[in-house]
Amino acid sequence: MKSPEFPIAVKRGSVTVRIRRAYPSKKYPDYVVFTLDYHEDGKRQRPSFATLKEARKGAEDVAERLARGDGKALTLTGQERLVYLQAVEVLHPHGTPVNVAAAEFAQAMTILNGRGSVIEAARHFAAVRGGEIKPVSVRALVDDLIRTRKANHASKRHVNDLRSRLERFARSIECDIHLVRPDQVQDFLSSLKLSPRTINNFRISISNLFSHARLRGNVPKDFNPLDGLPWAKECDQEVGIYTPEQLQTMFTHARPEMIPYLAIAAFAGLRQAEIGRLQWEQVKTDHIVVMGAISKPGEKRLVPILPNLAAWLQPHRRTTGPVVKFANVTNQLGELLQCAELGSVHNGLRHSFGSHRITVLKSPDQVAYEMGSSKQMVFKHYRRVVEEAQGVRWFSLFPGTDGKAVFRLPPPTALAQAA
Repeated sequence: MKSPEFPIAVKRGSVTVRIRRAYPSKKYPDYVVFTLDYHEDGKRQRPSFATLKEARKGAEDVAERLARGDGKALTLTGQERLVYLQAVEVLHPHGTPVNVAAAEFAQAMTILNGRGSVIEAARHFAAVRGGEIKPVSVRALVDDLIRTRKANHASKRHVNDLRSRLERFARSIECDIHLVRPDQVQDFLSSLKLSPRTINNFRISISNLFSHARLRGNVPKDFNPLDGLPWAKECDQEVGIYTPEQLQTMFTHARPEMIPYLAIAAFAGLRQAEIGRLQWEQVKTDHIVVMGAISKPGEKRLVPILPNLAAWLQPHRRTTGPVVKFANVTNQLGELLQCAELGSVHNGLRHSFGSHRITVLKSPDQVAYEMGSSKQMVFKHYRRVVEEAQGVRWFSLFPGTDGKAVFRLPPPTALAQAA
């Protein structure tokens, strides 16, 4: 639609009222009002309106009234005049006409709908959009967080995991971080259609992003759309493990270069990512040094090398270099399980270690330390999963003289003394 040309003339008989467009505030150049221009009682009148529609209606009313000869000056009482002059004085620094201020106030009160005052709304707006914060898009903040984590020497796996989750969040919510609403976050988490555990992992990543925004001054200090959002309910399910006989089958079908990974995962309980970054210099005679830099909890720990683990590692030991030379251990493990005709179990070797180890040690604290986990997690996942005899059998799997896996069970008297 073509924009009207100003001034707009509204005629009724011999009377003409013109509508002019004005920009009353230098501070807000986009702010516009519409002013009538006409004479009444020998004086020039210039009332203003917030919208062109209102100005047209006002011009028509004035033109019709003057054409009928009904021109009549507005008379204010002493109190009314005082109120009017006070309003004009208060608005003068802002260059806003009284009628425009009244119209905007009425519109603001309609928007608030009784949920607060105009002053409260203005203060909130100033806190969110004013100079107290530095607005930044969700996408830009994700990039900044990733750069910061890299500069702080976070593990590659952590950075990649964080980037993957948060880039998906940024694609879903394209706005400045301070404008993110709780319902948007909840809708995003609900749309994932993933397991409760994975959804909660996404939530943790998003929480890291909001914490980074508060640290950077991109949001108010109390900004956290996650407050009040429920966590996805994780059902307590028994972990999946392998039996000693299934582990024996794995060793039987494993290629020589796969043995160190398989043995450390099964008999020391290290995480796949920890083994993937382990160096032979950290594999001592009687213990493995898991440095904080490669540990998920970020804390150094010393994991004992049990007799059967020492026997499996001995032919493969090196002075230096990585223990695992595969770029993708998951693929190698998948091929091994397929060759051994065994099903894949999520974190099966680590869960198997914890389940069998606790039956032998009977010390959740020690098992938690060796695994770099918590006592609560050990109780939750590994307690009473297998019987003690099966645990003893697991750690009795040794390489035979021909290299094949065999069980060397301790004599019954040794078991009785250990008990």
